[in-house]
Amino acid sequence: MVKVYGLVKGQCSHSLKAVLKRENDYDDKDGAQDVLWLLKTLKSLTSGFDNRSNKRCNLFDALLAFVTMRQGERESDNMYMRRFKVNLDTLLSAGGRNIYVVLIWLKR
Repeated sequence: MVKVYGLVKGQCSHSLKAVLKRENDYDDKDGAQDVLWLLKTLKSLTSGFDNRSNKRCNLFDALLAFVTMRQGERESDNMYMRRFKVNLDTLLSAGGRNIYVVLIWLKR
């Protein structure tokens, strides 16, 4: 796990490492070399979320992007599906798992 932690962290840019160091529990998690925390935090940071931003605003923005997303006139189905999956992942990362379940339920 120590090697995996080093591999993942080694792939990060200097600016991403600087943002990572600003996380509240960075010292404890880095000392323990917690790979799962590192991956989860990097996913959150690269999605545009961090522990200092307003979680409700993040969720609203992610939900708005997901609900208003439309396929472009000249956009292929594959590219639209890729964009759809990215927006869905962003919504789930922002805390929208319950909203996603409701959307699936309403679709029935």
